[in-house]
Amino acid sequence: MRKPLILLLVAMLCLSQVHLTRGNDEIKILIDESRVYALDEEILKLFVEEMISEIKTLAQSLPGMSSSDLDKVLDLMIEMFDSSYSFNNYLEPWGFGVTRSELKKIGNVTVKDTGTLTYPILRNYDVLILASFKESYSSSEIDAIRQFVENGGGLFVLGDINSQSNSISHAFDVVFSSEKAYIADKTAKKYTGDIHQFYISDGVNHSITRGVEQIALNGAIPIQSYENGTPLFKTSKESWLDREGSGFGAKDAVEETGPFTIMVAQDTVGRGRAVFFGGVMSFWNGVMYDTDQQNKELFVNAVKWLSEPGGPYKQLKTMNEQAKLYFSNGKALFFNSHDFKSAKEDFRKAINLYEQSNAIYDNQDAVRGIEEATSYIAKCETGLEADEAFEKAEDLYEEREYEDAITEYGNAQALYEEIDYSERVVECQEMTDESNRWISLREEATAKLQEAEDSLTTAPSTLDPSGYTKSKSLFEEAKSTWEEYGDPDKEAVCAEKILFCEQEIASIEKTRMMIMVVVVIIVIIGITVVVILRRKHSKAEKTPQKAVEPEKKEPTSSEDS
Repeated sequence: MRKPLILLLVAMLCLSQVHLTRGNDEIKILIDESRVYALDEEILKLFVEEMISEIKTLAQSLPGMSSSDLDKVLDLMIEMFDSSYSFNNYLEPWGFGVTRSELKKIGNVTVKDTGTLTYPILRNYDVLILASFKESYSSSEIDAIRQFVENGGGLFVLGDINSQSNSISHAFDVVFSSEKAYIADKTAKKYTGDIHQFYISDGVNHSITRGVEQIALNGAIPIQSYENGTPLFKTSKESWLDREGSGFGAKDAVEETGPFTIMVAQDTVGRGRAVFFGGVMSFWNGVMYDTDQQNKELFVNAVKWLSEPGGPYKQLKTMNEQAKLYFSNGKALFFNSHDFKSAKEDFRKAINLYEQSNAIYDNQDAVRGIEEATSYIAKCETGLEADEAFEKAEDLYEEREYEDAITEYGNAQALYEEIDYSERVVECQEMTDESNRWISLREEATAKLQEAEDSLTTAPSTLDPSGYTKSKSLFEEAKSTWEEYGDPDKEAVCAEKILFCEQEIASIEKTRMMIMVVVVIIVIIGITVVVILRRKHSKAEKTPQKAVEPEKKEPTSSEDS
């Protein structure tokens, strides 16, 4: 494995470095190396000595390379040698330069080598990669990372026994093994003679594992536990956790056996995602040059999958667009349907999304959206208050309490005018006019009924029905007006009074008739008496009278004498 790497290094040095930048800004990737650790000095010294020896041997087989050229190459190597486990390290086997080159094909890669992580920094990226860090992250940094993921970002944590990986993974309920031990497997297919460097192919069907048949593990560690997520790769049941120290390289009875989960994907961390892999060294340059590994594909797939939700800077755009849809729908409900309740709900949803957007990433679109939606909520509340007054007015109108209805129509009209609801303003005015018409009609009917009642008090007469006739006429007029007004009770009162008048008129007529009959009878009797008397008198005149002899007077004594 070293010889192809050495050939590549020599070629790169002889050609004075190769520029590897490719890709686009589709995915923005941040790799934090602010606390990256480096290769142990003793190991580095041994490696350099071995490298120099192999380069000397190789140089002898290269035609045209003199000893002076070799010295230049060696001097350049010493000057450029990088002991860090960095994504900027393209030359050494322990660097991640090859992996970075693959990432450049799919996005824009930034390596941060100083300072602390804060949310204002993270929110500008889609994916954060953490690998080979010797110091734990602070609680504020962990909070920022968690906020980044929950707001749509992707997190890729690569663990190993020398990293403080659990300082991050614990925040996502994932625990890497903290033992000084590597996973070993004597039965698995190996790409070197080391039992800690072998292939695994026990992957589940997932976007990250698509097209990946096997990956090469190099000094992997188990993921001991995880609260949620999908395990993507496991080692075989013949694998074991080989502890450093005495007996390293051989399975002890007390050492834990596999299978071990070495990769977990979480797809529901707020709006974002997270991937945890126990084996950072599996993506070293030295492993990436192995011809049978598909670690490159796995790493690229993982970053693509992590970037799918879009980082906070993309989430704000998505959320603002969703907020605009709610806002537009709210305006349609407000102006077209005048459904103030539903409109208010949509404006609140818009505000909620704008607030989340602004919390994810400060932006003026969200601020303006919140202000505008808030102003419409105030209008909706005015509209709801107006509707309440209008409905109350309608109820009062139906109950024929027109004076109170006019008051409520007036209240509603004033509120509708505030929100420029012209149709309802006109309707309120029309209903006010209609209420006034009914009031006028009621007052007219009441006045006529009172006039009829007053007339009825003076109507009584023994022989003259004209008073009742007049009252009846007035009650009929009142009844007609009450019928137009639509008051059955008042109509019944008028009908009762009309009937009373009719009865009184009939009674008077009857009395008059009786009097007339009596008079006629008396007249007839009188006439009859007169006729009889006349007849008697006439008869007496027609009967002849006998001659009345003069009464003989008896002689008086004087005469006798």
